[in-house]
Amino acid sequence: AEEAVLQAHEAGWEPQPGLALLRLAQGDVEGAMGSIRDALDNPSHSPSWEVPPNTELSRAPRLAAQVEISIVAGDVEVARSAADELQGIAATFGSKALRASAATTRGAVQFADGEAPAAVTSFQEGVRLWNEMEAPYEAARARIGLAQAYQAIGNDERAPLELRAAQSAFERLGAKLDARRAAQLLGESSPARSR
Repeated sequence: AEEAVLQAHEAGWEPQPGLALLRLAQGDVEGAMGSIRDALDNPSHSPSWEVPPNTELSRAPRLAAQVEISIVAGDVEVARSAADELQGIAATFGSKALRASAATTRGAVQFADGEAPAAVTSFQEGVRLWNEMEAPYEAARARIGLAQAYQAIGNDERAPLELRAAQSAFERLGAKLDARRAAQLLGESSPARSR
């Protein structure tokens, strides 16, 4: 993954937020926080096929990454601020992908804040929107959050259903690390299975 990010950068593509998320996956939480903060504070002005110039759209994927990284780092305040900004961008531009990302990040912040019932609602919205867009990886990631929120409110029936659906999607997509995490969470969520 690191080689792919560096090759994309050499070819003229912006390496963020992929580089920051790669640092997080490598276990370098501090490096990931610094990397995503720098990407937001000093945005690249290189031309892009994906994002119209002079808009906040380029911040959206970086803000979603900042939410994820900040929660792992234990900085829920930064995560909340990033999720709020992303919510504003989604409201301004109104695309389904932005709304799905905003719902999922909102759910993550709510869950980190101990507001599991609200997180369930947000993650459900994220799963629904990602599924409508036929974005199976993103939907599966939202299902992981939904499952954890279900576990937190004691819904031992729905949590494993969401984890199985996520694991199945990850396996179909070849996302081995994500599939392994879903399997671990599934094992933790199912006392009957461990017996």
